[in-house]
Amino acid sequence: MVSAVTSSLSKPAHIPAECVVDLNIFDLPLTNVQDPQAAYAAFRKSGDILWTPHNDGHWILTRAEDIKAVQNDWKNFIRSPQVSIPPVERSTPAIPIQLDPPIHAPFRRPLTKMLLPKTVEEMAVKVRSVAISLIEAVMSRGECDFVKELAELFPILIFLDLVDLPHSDREYLLPLAEAQTRGGSAEDQMKAFQALGAYLAPIVAQRQANPGSDLFSAMVSVEVHGTVISFEDALNFCTTVIVAGLDTVASMMGFIMRHFALHREHRVDFVQNMGDDTFVRNVVEEMLRRYSVATSTRVVANDMEYKGLKFMKGDMILTSATYANTEDQRAIGTPFVG
Repeated sequence: MVSAVTSSLSKPAHIPAECVVDLNIFDLPLTNVQDPQAAYAAFRKSGDILWTPHNDGHWILTRAEDIKAVQNDWKNFIRSPQVSIPPVERSTPAIPIQLDPPIHAPFRRPLTKMLLPKTVEEMAVKVRSVAISLIEAVMSRGECDFVKELAELFPILIFLDLVDLPHSDREYLLPLAEAQTRGGSAEDQMKAFQALGAYLAPIVAQRQANPGSDLFSAMVSVEVHGTVISFEDALNFCTTVIVAGLDTVASMMGFIMRHFALHREHRVDFVQNMGDDTFVRNVVEEMLRRYSVATSTRVVANDMEYKGLKFMKGDMILTSATYANTEDQRAIGTPFVG
């Protein structure tokens, strides 16, 4: 976890007093320690659009409607020059999460292609095989550390297959991915990011020189304005993606398994209906909604007004999927879980 700045930043003149809350997003007041997502839902009672002085000050959107509006309005709410709360100095933008349209699109294309239904279907046998092997490795014990022995290993093994790298590399990559996302300070996180870059540098160079059919080859061959991206941008791109993908999947798997561990009725319901593809698909979608962990930010591009509030150029806005996905059924339909 980042060592967040808890400074008492003076309220800017354009921030209404009624919008100000004393909230540090890195130290949420958990109403239920077993369900941190519930803390987000409970905090929504404080208001729809809020501002906190912590971590250099930023807006917080708590309603799905506002989060969707801001995330989709790339002209007024941009990803640069910052995506981090608190702000982190970077010499170059993190690709692709710190890029705005239209330059963002070419970098998203290879990632989107790998998630197309046809591609995912082709991967199904391999994914199932990895899952079975991990489960069989712990089954005889009758217990396991789900996060360490399954949730952390499953996504990195699938990812290594996608980028055509040996499974043994996970021993080196997992600690770096953990340090990069949960390092004790911004400096620790940057060191881990740089170490990942050092590991990936020769791989990126090789794939640019001799591209194959793997995901990294597609990523390093991206063209912008008719020109293949530079080695530096390709390395940046690959490093960002490997960190983002591994952490979010592992965290979400842990939350979902914990849900089933705490709710016997849902375990029984799921097992009894495993032969119903529609039921299983709906449960998976609902779990991804309820236990989402992705958080993004936007920066106000120019002075503007939104729903009667003044947003000033450079204002940081937290647009967390967890707020949007714990919204009531007006936004998400009838939920499987609360």
